[in-house]
Amino acid sequence: MREYKFRGKRIDNGEWVYGYYFIEERDIEDGIIWRDIPKIQQRYGDHFQYFDVDSDTVSRYTGLRDKNGKESYEHDIIKVYIHNGFYPDEWIEEIVFEKGQFGIQHGDLYKEFYPLSAFYKPTKTKYVPNVGEVVVESEPMFEVICNRWDNPELLKEGSV
Repeated sequence: MREYKFRGKRIDNGEWVYGYYFIEERDIEDGIIWRDIPKIQQRYGDHFQYFDVDSDTVSRYTGLRDKNGKESYEHDIIKVYIHNGFYPDEWIEEIVFEKGQFGIQHGDLYKEFYPLSAFYKPTKTKYVPNVGEVVVESEPMFEVICNRWDNPELLKEGSV
C-alpha cells in the first residue's frame, strides 16, 4: 500500500518536520479575511503535534527509498548511478513530479524525463509460465544527497 507522507520546513525555527500535510483556515479580523496556513501533523505516542511550515518547502514522499534505505522526497537532489554498457556514469538531479509520477529530468540541451522507478537494478527474477522472466527483487541505483532548500548551489546552472 502506498504511504502518503510529506515534509516541510518549520516557519519558527527552520527545522524539517515529517508527517501529514493539511491547510488550516484561520479567521482573521472578525471573519472578514481568511488565509491558508499549511501545517504538518506529526504523531508522538498517543497524541499529535502540529507545526506551521513554509508552503514552498512542502514535498511529497515518493514511496521509494535510496540505496542506503533513506526515504526520497520530491525536490530531493539525488546521485544516480548509470552504466550504459561501455562506461559507468553518475548524474546529479532533482526529483520532480511529472507525467503522473516521480522522476528526474536529465540532458544538456533538451531535458528528458526519466521515471524514478527506472533506476532500479533487478537482483532476482522468476519464470512465470506464459509470461516469461519477471523481476521479483531489485535494488535502487540512486542515493539521496540533499534537497533543493538546504543545498541550492547544486541546482545552479552548470552544476547539475
